[in-house]
Amino acid sequence: MLSKQALMGCAIGVYFFLSSSLFSEQSKGCCPPPAKNIRKAASKERCFSFLYQVSFASLPAKGKLLRVWVPVPQSNENQVISHVRVQWPGTYRFTRDRKYGNKILYAQLKLPYSKPFSLRLSFVVRRQSIAPKFANYPKSPAKLSDYLAPNSKVPVGHKKIRSHLHQAKVEKFSTPMQKARAVYDYIIDQLRYDKSGIGWGRGDALWACDNKRGNCTDYHSLFISMMRTLKIPARFEIGFPLPENKTKGEIRGYHCWGYFYIQKLGWVPVDISEADKHPKKKEFFFGGLDAHRVAFSVGRDIELVPPSQERQNFFIYPVVELDQRPYKEYKRRFYFSDLSLKVKEAKAPSSSSEGG
Repeated sequence: MLSKQALMGCAIGVYFFLSSSLFSEQSKGCCPPPAKNIRKAASKERCFSFLYQVSFASLPAKGKLLRVWVPVPQSNENQVISHVRVQWPGTYRFTRDRKYGNKILYAQLKLPYSKPFSLRLSFVVRRQSIAPKFANYPKSPAKLSDYLAPNSKVPVGHKKIRSHLHQAKVEKFSTPMQKARAVYDYIIDQLRYDKSGIGWGRGDALWACDNKRGNCTDYHSLFISMMRTLKIPARFEIGFPLPENKTKGEIRGYHCWGYFYIQKLGWVPVDISEADKHPKKKEFFFGGLDAHRVAFSVGRDIELVPPSQERQNFFIYPVVELDQRPYKEYKRRFYFSDLSLKVKEAKAPSSSSEGG
């Protein structure tokens, strides 16, 4: 347990992160302790502050109600989230989607509202790497049937998917782990990381089959589709990456990865697009994940709470509606700043931030 003085020291760091210039020297704080159920196999950690910001310059004069949904990361076996704080001129509350249990920040603002404003979600993350030791993986109580069923862009049993399984020669292998490795190697061999043109980035397994390229969503959607067709549960997870060689700055976009489930072993991670981009890390990313990331949500075809006009293919960017219609006139920006993993002893007033 952290001492009261240590917790106060952490509160000071988070306070300055929120109230002063984003990456000033004063923003350096400390991390929460590791989760009680954290894996002993983890070898590396990273701690950082994160800011998720959605900004509005102006709104139509006749608008009456603005609604915003954003994902909120949760603590799990791989990360601890603390010091969650929200800044918003209207009202807000936290909800969860009913199928996957993703945490959601739902905010609304009655209009008119005359000046520019933002929704700011900030928090501290302590993230641990997952070593590819094939032991001590989380065995979550999630309904495995949810991770065997098809999604709108992740079919199960489709003839194109079966054709790729045949090309991957999975029939030569007897165990789920061997089959998963065959699919992993096959996708790296067949796909290329290429975000040119249109069509990529939707996590469409059949599009990836036909075009043999895409980004992380396309790689892992094809993997999940092939695994589920083999009757091996598999799931999609999405968040943000952090650059290894920087300690603070803006993050331009999301990153995603996958898991497959093996009885008596648990949820085994894969990051196939990163393995393809960095061949020297191919062995590591089958069963391992680095600490340079934060997970925000799990699953596909997500129904937000309260309901939005549409289900979300995946949930990482803000969903905004003006008078119950999709609204795109906003800017989203994401920032991080590394924090010390060491506990700092200090005196401070009590923190006004919310626990995450």
